[in-house]
Amino acid sequence: MRPETAAELSLQEVLETDRAWTAYALADLRPPWDRQTRWIAGERSTLMIFAGLQPPLLFAHGEPAEVEMLSERIPPGDYWYTLRPTDFARMANRMQIRDQTKMWRMWFKPPASSDRQFDFAPVRLGLHDLEELQEFYRALDDGPDAFLDKQLDLGVYFGIRIAGQLVSAAGTHVACRPLGVAALGNIATRPDQRKRGLAAAATLAVLNELSSLGFRTIVLNVAMDNRPALRLYHKLGFMPYCGFYEGRAAIVERRQRETQ
Repeated sequence: MRPETAAELSLQEVLETDRAWTAYALADLRPPWDRQTRWIAGERSTLMIFAGLQPPLLFAHGEPAEVEMLSERIPPGDYWYTLRPTDFARMANRMQIRDQTKMWRMWFKPPASSDRQFDFAPVRLGLHDLEELQEFYRALDDGPDAFLDKQLDLGVYFGIRIAGQLVSAAGTHVACRPLGVAALGNIATRPDQRKRGLAAAATLAVLNELSSLGFRTIVLNVAMDNRPALRLYHKLGFMPYCGFYEGRAAIVERRQRETQ
């Protein structure tokens, strides 16, 4: 494992104060995601701009007043954002909201015991399944919009095939084994195969693999109004951790915002 720089250790110390909230950001400290990540850091807070998505993703963590001060250094432009309400309020004077969803960050608290049985056998997916997985996601009207090839290569993915066709898949947005943090995502089932427990089986296979590899912080994001998904994740052992806003906005200069 490569040695950490002093700056990296400082950022990690700030992010480690709330692992369930900063799981994605912690993973972005390490290769390959670090090369696409810019940090705007203070003493007890940090903003992160991840350029691996278009538009870039904006994230904040830390002491609210310091977050507000750091936000003045965000370059103007379009961003996806993931912000807790307090940070959103502090930054709102520079934001022109395009769309926004109220979300839950959920974290995995393994049940004491589980006797869940499924009639399906998920299989581990790898790079040799990339084209098939891409086609599967593209065919869905409500498929994931943040799937990257490297997620399959570096993370944990399982799928279920029926009659030789991929009909359900689940995986990780990030999975950083050195830091023990992972975020589930890209969970989907073909519409004609839903309500059969396929997504639950595939997601449980991912959770079991992550647990066996020693990941101690496992999280996911879900819309607050997505009741079917919330029921599924609760049954698998996830609990709401905190609410946040996810959306898209233009970051503008403060004086421009004040004149509009």
